[in-house]
Amino acid sequence: MHRRVVSLLLAFSFVLASCGASTEGKLGVELFQVTCAACHSADLSGGFGPPIGAGSNAALNLSDDQIGNTIRVGPGRMPSFAELSDEQIASLVEFLRWMQDGS
Repeated sequence: MHRRVVSLLLAFSFVLASCGASTEGKLGVELFQVTCAACHSADLSGGFGPPIGAGSNAALNLSDDQIGNTIRVGPGRMPSFAELSDEQIASLVEFLRWMQDGS
């Protein structure tokens, strides 16, 4: 399982690098691996946490600020990630938006 997660995240990294993703987007991949993948799975299909990737409507009607606040506060059973900097939160939001677009 761990190998699959690492492989998927490496694949995301290469795709982001090849399509000219910003530094923030690349940082978002790394942060997702460390802070989110355990609950949302490496392919964002869900697990303990809900699915948040392409085809999911988890953040469809939320602004970037609302998504960032969700990450920072951790509503419901989701843990708080208040220790993340504004730049790190922005990186995660950019990565999630990119993945939800199905790019």
